[in-house]
Amino acid sequence: MRNSHGKPAAGIFEPGYFRDVLRSQLGYQGIVITDSLSMAAATEATSPDCVGVDLLNAGGDMILMPLDFTAAYQGIFDAAASG
Repeated sequence: MRNSHGKPAAGIFEPGYFRDVLRSQLGYQGIVITDSLSMAAATEATSPDCVGVDLLNAGGDMILMPLDFTAAYQGIFDAAASG
């Protein structure tokens, strides 16, 4: 799995965790909220402007505590605007 910058993605950005394990195997249908996106696994795997986009693309529903909220918000806004 690669993130939006083409780097190897951290586990929290892996769609298989959300789709295959959480949704399919465990049958969970609720909202998926992340652990802190300011932790090293997230900040080392992607850039501040892509952390939210990468998590939402992986199947998360709500981001929690990105290191740079403004950059994460703008990244999500720009991704939504560009389709």
